Amino acid sequence: MFGMPLASNWRGFLLGQAGRLQDDLPSVAEITEAAKEPWILPRATRMPGYVSWDDADLEAMFASFLE
Repeated sequence: MFGMPLASNWRGFLLGQAGRLQDDLPSVAEITEAAKEPWILPRATRMPGYVSWDDADLEAMFASFLE
């Protein structure tokens, strides 16, 4: 699982210093770029079998998170 701030004032909001989150979500491209080096590429190297995954494999993986 990868996590990153989705609002520029996330820290103040979580600390109760800001009443509302600023509406400045990063784009999908920005999220992808932020995740690529620290998470996506190393994991792809460790798990090369991902290239053969199909829809059923992905559904099973996500379902396991809910258990």
